[in-house]
Amino acid sequence: MLINPRLLVDTGADGTVLPRFNAKLLGFGDTELVTEECGVAGGRITVHRPRDIAGTGIELHGKWLPLPSLVFADQILHPLLGRDVIFRYFDLHLTGSDFELIPI
Repeated sequence: MLINPRLLVDTGADGTVLPRFNAKLLGFGDTELVTEECGVAGGRITVHRPRDIAGTGIELHGKWLPLPSLVFADQILHPLLGRDVIFRYFDLHLTGSDFELIPI
């Protein structure tokens, strides 16, 4: 079965990580981004952190939620929703075969 997710829930990621091309789509120009290195499983990657994310949010379950953090990376293919969003706004229920995010 071929699956093309909109985003991946990643409890191992500190924050939200989007593919680099999304920066311009969201209105962040190169001068508004700070380049830095970030540790990931298996090494380090370069990320581009917006200087100011005030007013930046994500729509989940029909509700807009402010993003506590946001970086863009060239090396990822799918957006990652990190634990800063997951555990701030949801209870996470995990089983061996499934998971559910329940708004709090």
